[in-house]
Amino acid sequence: MRRAWLVGICLLALMLMCYAGLLSSRERTWSRLIIPGVSDVRMSYGVSRVWVSYVLADDQNLHDVSRHLRNQGWVQIKMHPPVMDEMGVTLVRRDMNGFIQRTMTVRSLPPDRKLTDIRVRSCVKIQERLHCF
Repeated sequence: MRRAWLVGICLLALMLMCYAGLLSSRERTWSRLIIPGVSDVRMSYGVSRVWVSYVLADDQNLHDVSRHLRNQGWVQIKMHPPVMDEMGVTLVRRDMNGFIQRTMTVRSLPPDRKLTDIRVRSCVKIQERLHCF
């Protein structure tokens, strides 16, 4: 019985540490998603998701956003079918030695392609499996 309580307390402590890691890395992540010169920035976030939207300046486009994010350590991946790449950009990033993986989609929305929508989802690696919330 004591062993069961001890295991339960250890699991609870591990979950709290994971939660604290997600919160601290989230704060660093969302502030870096905004490129200089944009306007009308809107952000919302939960424990494992971040949503950012903003309006690009006249001389900016989706490629500028993608370049900025790659400079921040994100890695661009190709989606299948290829038509998905025309709609936006998908990037990934691993934090905390691969323990946390984030997947980001960046899209420019019609009609003028200046409104940019960024969505980030975090996943945690437990026993070689990725668990997304």
